[in-house]
Amino acid sequence: LPLEVQRTLEAGALSDDSFEPQQLTTAWPRATPAALQHAYAARLLRIIGVRRWAFSSTRIHAAVLKCASADRPQMHLRLATALVEKGKIDPLSVDAVTVARHLVAARDGVRAAQIWKHAAESALTRRAHRDAIVALRGYAHAVAISPSSAESTRLRVEALSRAAAMALSAPHVSLARGLMDEAQTLAQQLNPPSIDLLLALARLLRIEGQHARASEVLDTAATCAQGSAFSALVDAERAESFEQKGDWSQATAAW
Repeated sequence: LPLEVQRTLEAGALSDDSFEPQQLTTAWPRATPAALQHAYAARLLRIIGVRRWAFSSTRIHAAVLKCASADRPQMHLRLATALVEKGKIDPLSVDAVTVARHLVAARDGVRAAQIWKHAAESALTRRAHRDAIVALRGYAHAVAISPSSAESTRLRVEALSRAAAMALSAPHVSLARGLMDEAQTLAQQLNPPSIDLLLALARLLRIEGQHARASEVLDTAATCAQGSAFSALVDAERAESFEQKGDWSQATAAW
């Protein structure tokens, strides 16, 4: 395919499953009607409705997404910028998660992290735990784009740990385990350890039936939490552990 057609298809694939010419030229200003017609003649695109195009199949769409050009980060950035401007006029018409994902793909971690953080706070206000988990994970990945430091690592660990704790509330134990494994890998670089991680890990281990290991982790959390508000959370987790074992006297003492 001519380079012009390849870039046009790539821009269309980033826009959505289907797209209008305006979205296309936002991502790739050099897109032309001739390039669209070429792709249509090659049966790569189909027309759906007035001035709207779609890929002929999900297989073609996926294949185009796999072939990333050097221009792709700029395409993502243009799409994100256009959505931000649209959101200033009509906030409800723009999905913040879509904007954040474009910014991450454009390697703009600072702005992406801000949007993911706001999305997490909004989800928690709505008690939409699944959305909050997605946002916290997105926040952690956005922070990873910035230069590595002890502070950025701690922010990532805390975000992933909180997402894991929320997953356990659902409960989605396998999801929580995946998030916790990612957080633990990062946490090896931290000193002192994250109390958010220790609390979430203790609860996960308890739910998985690893009671001895959970107790060890909780003891470490208690040591780290001394003199802070986290002490109450440690006591609450310990009480729940005793309740699960049927030791009501110890649970009452912990509460």
